[in-house]
Amino acid sequence: MTREEQIRFCEVCKNRDFHRQHGIVCKLTGEPADFTESCPSFDVDEEELANLRPYGEEELLALKKERAQKDTLYGALWLAGGLFATYADIGYIFWGAIVFGGIQMIRGLSNMG
Repeated sequence: MTREEQIRFCEVCKNRDFHRQHGIVCKLTGEPADFTESCPSFDVDEEELANLRPYGEEELLALKKERAQKDTLYGALWLAGGLFATYADIGYIFWGAIVFGGIQMIRGLSNMG
């Protein structure tokens, strides 16, 4: 993904910030975008998205849906893995994996619509 393509997504992300030397940077890392397919911390700014030209809006909505699908899948895998490891009686209760997976899966499901 080119820098221009990354910036198109960063421009409508709530986690964007501006640096005088680098331009648009991630507010979370303070660095320019370095993702190749999708940003794990992308959080669409609906107000900025509404101000975009129509062709950009469709691409961003597709990216949001793709991210929601990944969150749902990975959340379900973490949840299932945590439950399996707990019921396999390895000697530990994998609360972290269960809770993290459940939250990620619910977040993905809620963002699909």
